[in-house]
Amino acid sequence: MGEALSPQKNEQLEELCAIILCAGKGTRFGEKTISKPKPLITSNKLNGKPILYNILNSLQTSTIKDIIIITGYLGEQIKKYISNLRSSLKFEDLNITLFDSKGEYKKGPFYSFLSIQKAENIIENYPLFLIIPGDTIFTYKLFNYLIRFISQQRNSLIDTPIIFFHPINKHSFKNQPQFPTIKPKSDNEVYLDKIKVKSTSEINIEKSINLLYPILLFPSGLMREIYQSIENFQGKTIREWLNYYAELGGDILIHKLPRPFYFIDIDSEEDLNLLRKK
Repeated sequence: MGEALSPQKNEQLEELCAIILCAGKGTRFGEKTISKPKPLITSNKLNGKPILYNILNSLQTSTIKDIIIITGYLGEQIKKYISNLRSSLKFEDLNITLFDSKGEYKKGPFYSFLSIQKAENIIENYPLFLIIPGDTIFTYKLFNYLIRFISQQRNSLIDTPIIFFHPINKHSFKNQPQFPTIKPKSDNEVYLDKIKVKSTSEINIEKSINLLYPILLFPSGLMREIYQSIENFQGKTIREWLNYYAELGGDILIHKLPRPFYFIDIDSEEDLNLLRKK
């Protein structure tokens, strides 16, 4: 997957914790996820390793060390898998904590994430979370970039969530039925106005789109305020909550990535076929 940058160029941040969301049922994938959680699905294009292994490998390469894996559906399998990795001394320099979301995952991934408030000391120990879906493959170079970005901006990452995007040509992502895109506020383009999922037909009439990356920097200080803002929230996903929060007047920063770092959401066998050979 590549080598980590030197400490001078890629500093480990002790205040940053990566949260990998592995609690959902993955029903869109089909029969495979009836007996196996989607993060543990393998592919020969991933050298026969599960999706979760490749996420952990990318994080390790980027020097992100503190990781929480939120489990739910078939969570015992993920727990056993991590135990086997430890026994084989894989990722031994990672500080991996598993947290069971209990029944919260049934409400949706947003509530799986919120469930960590019940864990002792997690919110207090980490002022900043990097939220990562457990069913998406990322290039390690994206996380390397994020480490540098956080190192440079750490003093301003206390109160406001940050989402990431990159403008892409409509031909850059083939065979994708939908594209999550971001719209900045017209009066202040550094803040989010709305996230919209566009269909292929909508994309075809536009020259380019602002493609949303499925990661989020989230300040833990905001966790204490969330419950005051979700009394009338009807959604399930983090993306829906971001729209809801923006509609309430909450500030969500948007950051343009310097280039379109590779990633792919794994929602079907076809998505596995689109993976680049590792």
